[in-house]
Amino acid sequence: MDEITKVEIDRIHDEDKRQNHRLDKLESNLEEIRKISAAVERLAVNMENMLLEQKKQGERLDELEQKPAEAWSSMQRTIMTTICAALAGAVAYGIMQMIAAYAAH
Repeated sequence: MDEITKVEIDRIHDEDKRQNHRLDKLESNLEEIRKISAAVERLAVNMENMLLEQKKQGERLDELEQKPAEAWSSMQRTIMTTICAALAGAVAYGIMQMIAAYAAH
């Protein structure tokens, strides 16, 4: 084998080593990218679940915030009903007293 051929073979062999080294790095990088991609997918699923949970919590919070207002409204209705019933009873009692006094004369 002549010197030129030997130099060319050595050059090609060195080029193969460089290319193999680059391929090894690419494979390593691709594995890291795959891991990152899987992590991002898990993160997206977790964020979606968190969003759904936040919506549920918002609905429960709205219900809790409305309960005192509903209780206050119910109490106001009860108070008004009691006052109206007391007034109606007093008016009825007064009318009965007037009828009884009129009947006694």
